[in-house]
Amino acid sequence: MKHARKPLSVILALILALSFAPQTALAAPPAEGCSSNEGGAHSWLEMTNEPAGCTQEGYIIYFCSECGEDYTETVPALGHD
Repeated sequence: MKHARKPLSVILALILALSFAPQTALAAPPAEGCSSNEGGAHSWLEMTNEPAGCTQEGYIIYFCSECGEDYTETVPALGHD
């Protein structure tokens, strides 16, 4: 029974390590350029979020609640380990 514990502890350690792996930092949508806001700054709301997969990029679509402009941010594919 002692032999079964070692693979289980290795699997649990791997799950914990992957859970705390750093995520890729994404760029923020541009702040300036809103034609409807007095200060010229957009008021971005996240409208759509399609997560990235191993081989496929994801994306986040933001919408400015002031002027209606949208901004799409690409999320890099995660790759295989």
